Amino acid sequence: MNILAGPKRTHGEGGPGCECSGVVTRVRPDVKGLKVGDRVISIAAGSFATKLMTRENLCAKMPDNLGFSEGETIPCVYGTRGQTVLIHSAAGGVGLSAIQVAQMVGAKIYCTVSNAEKIDFLVKRFGIPRTHIFNSQDSSFLRHVMAATNGWGVNVVLNSLSGELLHASWKCVAEFGVMVEIGKRDFIGQAALSMDLFEQDRSFQGVDLTQISSQRPVLMNSLLRRAIQFFEGGHIKPIGPIREFDAARVKDAFRYMPKGQHIRKIIVMLPEPGQIAQDSLPLHLRSDRAYLLVGGLGGLGRSIASWMVEKGARHIIFFSRSAGSVPKDDPYFRELEAQGCFVQTFSGSVSKAVDVARVIRAAGKPIGGVFQASMVPSNAAINEMTFDQWQIETGPKVQGTWNLHKLLLNRKEPLDFFFLFSSLSGLAGQIGQANYAAANTFLDALVQFRQAQGLPASVLDIGVMDDVGFLTQGNNTDILEALRATTLHVLHEQDLLDSLELMMRRSRPGGRQWSSSQFGFVSGSQVGIGFRSSLPLLARNNRTIWRHDPRMAVYRQARVFLAETSANPGYLLQQFEDKALFLAKEIDLELLLEAPLSSLGVDSLVSIELRHWIRQKIGAELTVLEIVGSASLVDLGGKTVSQLRGRYAALGLRGYYIRISFEFSFVELFFGRGLCLFPVVFVCIHDILYLL
Repeated sequence: MNILAGPKRTHGEGGPGCECSGVVTRVRPDVKGLKVGDRVISIAAGSFATKLMTRENLCAKMPDNLGFSEGETIPCVYGTRGQTVLIHSAAGGVGLSAIQVAQMVGAKIYCTVSNAEKIDFLVKRFGIPRTHIFNSQDSSFLRHVMAATNGWGVNVVLNSLSGELLHASWKCVAEFGVMVEIGKRDFIGQAALSMDLFEQDRSFQGVDLTQISSQRPVLMNSLLRRAIQFFEGGHIKPIGPIREFDAARVKDAFRYMPKGQHIRKIIVMLPEPGQIAQDSLPLHLRSDRAYLLVGGLGGLGRSIASWMVEKGARHIIFFSRSAGSVPKDDPYFRELEAQGCFVQTFSGSVSKAVDVARVIRAAGKPIGGVFQASMVPSNAAINEMTFDQWQIETGPKVQGTWNLHKLLLNRKEPLDFFFLFSSLSGLAGQIGQANYAAANTFLDALVQFRQAQGLPASVLDIGVMDDVGFLTQGNNTDILEALRATTLHVLHEQDLLDSLELMMRRSRPGGRQWSSSQFGFVSGSQVGIGFRSSLPLLARNNRTIWRHDPRMAVYRQARVFLAETSANPGYLLQQFEDKALFLAKEIDLELLLEAPLSSLGVDSLVSIELRHWIRQKIGAELTVLEIVGSASLVDLGGKTVSQLRGRYAALGLRGYYIRISFEFSFVELFFGRGLCLFPVVFVCIHDILYLL
């Protein structure tokens, strides 16, 4: 929120976060009170991490009957410690703990909250009289506190309010009383405090647990141990209710907190260590399992099978209508076998349960994973579509997938993944493909069903493929060109393989589905690729079929945002320069700028790819001969700049509009008359390295 400065790092400690719970994994020889395996709570900076190194005095052992989420609620709130007490923001974490401590010592409690829901919560949960609960949003609590105490005030004010409300809180302190300030805004703002009230022996005490834990760790340890003793004695309880966010949604947790409307402790749950390691390691398929590829002897299936072998697969089963008729000495099969992969082929229909059962029985090894990529196209307008056409298209995907689901249940060796190839048609529809869209929608729904049953499943909704797959075969190229003419973004083989690896990891059940009242149902096991247009959705000549779909509003707004931010060159240029400097550290830039393109591996094939990239991302039209004939990257950059200068000067523009793509993000830059050669050259360098 840019209100407080970030925590300072001292003696190797520090960083975001101040409290946590976990398990001790390592101790120094001089640590006496804790050992490896102890479950502990800790108050220490830098707790937003999967591993934390801290001091023994900042930790305390947790009882066996205390869970990690509950334990995490204790360190900060009970480390803050009467007669009569006024507790501000009493429905927050510190407020709820202060109520329990005050009740434990028999103090009379007055408190403030921000809404009626919190009032009801305090009355029902803690039995605080309604007449003792006031409004924390204005200074009216001063009048009510003084009336309730016959003008005397309270012995202790636990304050977190700022500005005018801090001064109102200070006036609530009785003679010989103390105001305990745990807020920081007025400290940072160097606010003044009325001095006349000190005359009646009132005290003002600022408390910052960060300072205590850093400068007085022994005192902090006594507070932690005392909190645990209070818990074990039944005097206090963990703060509840709890709102948990997993680590991937940590941004949502921080956005949830400042609203001030919650009655709960906010917890960020980090993933299990095994999950972290598994997600970060390269994908490796098992050599002791067979992988069933249904409908996979076309270009797409062969590409996937080769990729599987590279990932460690040593037994692949091809199952399609014609797979069994392919000769055993087929060059592609011989290539796979040369890499140590055993290949089985079976002809049959996945729509027939008997055929599926036969393949499963005949598998040379236990089946470890399934790729369901079967399809039989039968396009027709919905008002002209026959029942047979409907069945031809839906049978392999609907009945076939259900057969795979049923016949692979309850096996001794569970599947590692159950991967389904779906299409954007199932989400956005395509003219003449109602049957195909319906079949793919079934696949999307089945993934939700299997995940709910604790079974592995994931689905990839694929857009238009250019270099592999159904549309690149035979007469289907006409369909590809027709789809390209609608301005749909075209995917390539590597896009598919990258997405395939991601979704195979997400096939594991659990932790990938959640429900949110704000966004409805979300499934991390279903992802669509290729939902992009080569023209802005608002362009008149854009014929993308889903351009008016309300679900694509975010996409449209993102493009509008980029158009608006292009008017702010300073901010976007800084983003570009940061990325450029990062890349410059990784390569010998000066050497690459002057090197002949041939020495960088730029042959005719790479030139074609580079020409396409420059046209799509930068907007310059260069021929393959111009690229191949360039003496160096500097020369190529000069040609690009000259082409852009002539193009935009003809339009009467004051500058040059360049679009640059880096991995999964892109920025749009607007350069003035003094167009710099370096960015264009650097873009070329980056993409050439990527192609190599």
